[in-house]
Amino acid sequence: MKNEATGQTVQLNIAIIPDTSIQEKAIVMSEQLMRTFATQFVLNTQNLIPHITISQARYPQKNIGKVIDIVRNEIAEMKPFPIHLDQCDLVLGEFVFWNARRLTNLVDFHQQIVQKTNSLREGLVIEHVAVMQNLSPEDRKEREQYGALLIGSRYTPHITVTRLKQPTAIADIRKVLGENTQAEFAVSKIIVGYLGNHGTVTGVIEELPIR
Repeated sequence: MKNEATGQTVQLNIAIIPDTSIQEKAIVMSEQLMRTFATQFVLNTQNLIPHITISQARYPQKNIGKVIDIVRNEIAEMKPFPIHLDQCDLVLGEFVFWNARRLTNLVDFHQQIVQKTNSLREGLVIEHVAVMQNLSPEDRKEREQYGALLIGSRYTPHITVTRLKQPTAIADIRKVLGENTQAEFAVSKIIVGYLGNHGTVTGVIEELPIR
């Protein structure tokens, strides 16, 4: 497993950007949690952009254009499709996920993008994944094959609302956010952006509309 590249590398997040109303709701939720708990970040629309990850990976810089072309070709015949957001959950006691349903078109899109872009990694692994220890056999296999985690059957679509600095209970999170967090929007835009800390999107390289 190659953890370092020769020359420049870039960590990319291929992601769905929700419509404005969903972005605003996710930002409000992030701000609400920040006022109650110590958090690692608060979402915004400039450099901590609300999103649903399709695929995250680390690539040689020279392959950015090829990744963008694959995404563009994959969505060329795609029609807008719905995303259903449900309850928030707590992952590892720290990550607040606003969960999306694992609908077939979303999971299929994820799998197609992972499969078609995987060779462009040229064996690179996302930096924070490369140094993880005590991984499960499933995690180790995914790290080796894809340079990332939670691929395929373990893909869990969501908007990351924030990451807590101290673990807490999901009941405390839902007390702040309320129980009614269901929402729906139609996917109309995919981005290739920069992958930041905590799985964030810190900037957009290419915005690709679904027509």
